[in-house]
Amino acid sequence: MDDLDLGQLRSFLAVTRERSITRAGVALNLTQQAVSKHVRQLERSLGVTLLVRTSRGVLLTAAGEQLAADAPALLHDVGRVAERARAAGGAESGTLRLVCCPATTALFAVAVVESLEATVPGLQVTMTTA
Repeated sequence: MDDLDLGQLRSFLAVTRERSITRAGVALNLTQQAVSKHVRQLERSLGVTLLVRTSRGVLLTAAGEQLAADAPALLHDVGRVAERARAAGGAESGTLRLVCCPATTALFAVAVVESLEATVPGLQVTMTTA
């Protein structure tokens, strides 16, 4: 397997959440046929069966259970990588050095640093005292 298609993976995860290809399509704003095709392509790409389709929905195979357990972390990591790349491309990364008087501004400065780092991906803030 050379490529893992993130759209196919998202469709698969929607099916695992909804336990239905049709409901997964509704949740993703895709047709049932498109979701089914995504899952079949993912199965073909991985070389394993992920789902057993029944008249009442779908059941996960052992391979499907494993992928369902691991895939959310993968998608999260991919999102963070993309976010960091966008931040670097937009010059929103780097180091900010904050100098403050420890007795009067320490608690305020910590709150500011945490807020900045949460708001601006790729930004590292270091604090020093004057």
